[in-house]
Amino acid sequence: MAKALDMHVQMQEVRVPVVFDRRGGVEFLNRHVNVLIRGVGQVYLKDGSMRSGNVIIDFEPQIASQREGLALSDNGILARFYNNIAAEYLAQDELTLAYAHFKAAILADPGYSPSYSNLAQLYKRRGFLQSAEQLLLHAIALNDDADIALRSLHQLLVSQGRESEALKYLEILQARQDKDPYYWLGVGLHHLQEGNYKKAVNALEHAQALTRGFQEVHRYLAIAYWRAGKQPQAENQLSVLASLKFDDSGLAALRRKIDKTPDDRRLAPPTE
Repeated sequence: MAKALDMHVQMQEVRVPVVFDRRGGVEFLNRHVNVLIRGVGQVYLKDGSMRSGNVIIDFEPQIASQREGLALSDNGILARFYNNIAAEYLAQDELTLAYAHFKAAILADPGYSPSYSNLAQLYKRRGFLQSAEQLLLHAIALNDDADIALRSLHQLLVSQGRESEALKYLEILQARQDKDPYYWLGVGLHHLQEGNYKKAVNALEHAQALTRGFQEVHRYLAIAYWRAGKQPQAENQLSVLASLKFDDSGLAALRRKIDKTPDDRRLAPPTE
């Protein structure tokens, strides 16, 4: 639609918290895409108009970031689509259809590493362990952001009794995760949802130490502090958000939540 309107747009992949979802015996790691429109120009409002810069359109803004992400080509978008369909078929144990869509994803964009690591799961399920291992090694070689492939390769080697080889990949994975703010953000969100507020604070503080200006880290840390009964620290995070020009309506809603009494706090949902 944007192209038809002659707008300068790009679909982009953006980093989000690392959160797993298990369906049909398959663990899904949800990555995220949105649309960046460059130089929108004049925006007409009810009470006048204003000059706008870039605008991000996102159907799940509560988990997304306002930072610019990895621009996707048409083939990159198509590969992600086929890969998603294939993963759904894999969860339904429709292996022939899953295989066809994984292969279609690889043909659409041979540089998209998740297609290889996901196809490796299908091969592993069918007992083609050597082929699965080669696919995982290829996925790791393709992409610096290959934590899933590293994790899968470690599990595959352990299942074959190759613990000494597996240890190398586990150490690489742990070293990467320790320096990845999105990993710790995901850990913090998991603990928030489970009601483990002290652990949530620890994880989110780790994410904060690894970042500068990440609105989502400060937002969830404010909620974690508030949940843990640390009102001054929560207020401090609100001040940080204000200094980052966090969305006014979002900041106001968060401030109203954090200003609630302790009794109200127990009744509120764990996240914004």
